Amino acid sequence: TKVAWNSQVAHILASSSQDGSCLVWDLRAKKPWCELRDATRGSIADIAWNPLEGLQIVTACGDDQNPTLKMWDLRSSTTLPLATLQGHEQGLLSISW
Repeated sequence: TKVAWNSQVAHILASSSQDGSCLVWDLRAKKPWCELRDATRGSIADIAWNPLEGLQIVTACGDDQNPTLKMWDLRSSTTLPLATLQGHEQGLLSISW
């Protein structure tokens, strides 16, 4: 499980889980704002917010069978990633923007 604070929107943070979900929390409302889910249910090993754009986040899949990065733009969709980056040979355990 990882937690990442949004540097552009101070009351927003994201948490990832081994079950393939990433929750984006609104701390002002004290509840989840949305959930991003990996369709393959691969574990999300790390998350990182775009430091210049507060509604873009990247998730990294730690599963060796599906080592992908997914870039999400929360303005356009919380169900489909904006882009999926493939090519790693093993699961991704750490990322930074």
